[in-house]
Amino acid sequence: MDLRSVVRLIQPAIFLLLIFFTHVSAVNAAEDQYLRVQVTEPYLEMYTGPGRGFPRFNSVERGEWVEVISRRTDWFEVRTRKGKKGWVKRAELEKTRSMTGSQLVFGGRGDGDFLGRRIELGFVAGVLEDDPLIGLRAAWYLTDGIALEGAFSHVPGEFSRSFIYSANLMMQPYPEWKYSPYVSLGAGTIENEPKGTLIGVPDTDATVWSAAVGVRRQISGKFMFRLEVRDHQALVNSFNNQNLLEITAGVSFFY
Repeated sequence: MDLRSVVRLIQPAIFLLLIFFTHVSAVNAAEDQYLRVQVTEPYLEMYTGPGRGFPRFNSVERGEWVEVISRRTDWFEVRTRKGKKGWVKRAELEKTRSMTGSQLVFGGRGDGDFLGRRIELGFVAGVLEDDPLIGLRAAWYLTDGIALEGAFSHVPGEFSRSFIYSANLMMQPYPEWKYSPYVSLGAGTIENEPKGTLIGVPDTDATVWSAAVGVRRQISGKFMFRLEVRDHQALVNSFNNQNLLEITAGVSFFY
């Protein structure tokens, strides 16, 4: 069984997983809006109250995740995975990293201004069938694991060039994993323009539906590497549907 057959076979599963994880994430987001951050220093010290005069009672080791649940001036109340609550100095919390991979800057003294950055921009390169492909990606994260992505791809083929525009819904169920898998469903258009050597061949446009599976890996700081396999269904007309396999790799960053 080739790669194309595998992707087409799991398309229904991708659709069902996307619906399930989107529902679960939406419910969790509605119930719990807390920001989750990862400790990047050797440890993060927790105090029993919002001030240096309170005793230290716990340390969170590097690589662990905590939730930021409230703020009092330059002190933040956090909760560990084991349920321990304590207070952390702003300067120390700014050394942590959000689930999108970005370093945190809290700024100001108001409440609720410490949500992580959620805009991602990236570049990809790969192949669409046997032709080279380059593209740009821009995503807005609704939650830590759900994103709306706009995608543009250019395919400079031998006899024609194609442009693909699409909007994708991405679901990343485990964003804290080192190698984090994701699924995606998308819709858009593909424009095909024959080159000048093909006289009398008209331009063609088609609606495109797609499903994809991929994996993401944080490189360093706010930079991410992604590898993706996407199956496009191009609806040229009621008698002609084309199946196009796309494989890409790229780098993106958050800000």
